[in-house]
Amino acid sequence: MPTNDELCIILGVKLTGSDSLEQSDLASAPKTRMALHRELIKRRPGQYPRGWLGRRLGVSKRTIATYNRLIPIHSRAMFIETPINWKTVERLPFDEPIKGAVLVTQAGKRYPALRTIASRLLAQGEVLSLKEQTVSFYWYGDMEPLLARLQVQQEMQVHQERIETFMAHQIREMPVIQHNSASIATSLFLEPIVKPSRVSKEPLSRLDWRKPLKNTPQEALAQLVYETLDKQMSLVNARRLVTKYRESQVLNALKLLGQRSQIKNRTGFVVTILCSAHL
Repeated sequence: MPTNDELCIILGVKLTGSDSLEQSDLASAPKTRMALHRELIKRRPGQYPRGWLGRRLGVSKRTIATYNRLIPIHSRAMFIETPINWKTVERLPFDEPIKGAVLVTQAGKRYPALRTIASRLLAQGEVLSLKEQTVSFYWYGDMEPLLARLQVQQEMQVHQERIETFMAHQIREMPVIQHNSASIATSLFLEPIVKPSRVSKEPLSRLDWRKPLKNTPQEALAQLVYETLDKQMSLVNARRLVTKYRESQVLNALKLLGQRSQIKNRTGFVVTILCSAHL
């Protein structure tokens, strides 16, 4: 029986490192896939999307869940907590709660992640945070590697703080850029919009972002941004966004977002694209 090195030479395959498997792991294709999954988690416990784990082995998310139960692979749900105050409450939607997220009070009570509920609780003096579920943490063996999990949590927190700081800096007090806007009939399957009105020349301090923009195409574009981002960005910030950037830049950012189905922070992605295009 040739060795692995000899087989690689015969078949013209480059020899690379891999997790070592036992003879029993090679009895069948499912056992081999299960062993590869086990060795990855054993070697490197951490956070993994189930979709990525499935694609790595060529199986579905449901099959990964089955492997986790049979091996067994242990998991713990992970969350990101963001303080909610009168400045950050605008990130919450009005109509449909954010999926996989809840509002949590200091006493531990939970509420749907809606802006109306958060505003009422803040008015009552409650201390709130938005608790969002992210990908789970996996490990192999009876003892959970606490140091590895704590490191992951710290990295998540730092990443979340960077996103919050970046978005607050970009969206707050956006200046108005005067430009003539044509009707917004785009490849995003929108119907043509009515004839554009004159761009408002009111100074930024006098604009009431809570009211519809006087420029009809700009207001329509703001509504498009608001709906495309699943209402994760407030309508107020969407109006600020469309008055800062050109119509073509905003539409291009939305197109790029539509081409990427695995973006988790849709608002951060759009703002980043616009900032890069504006340099």
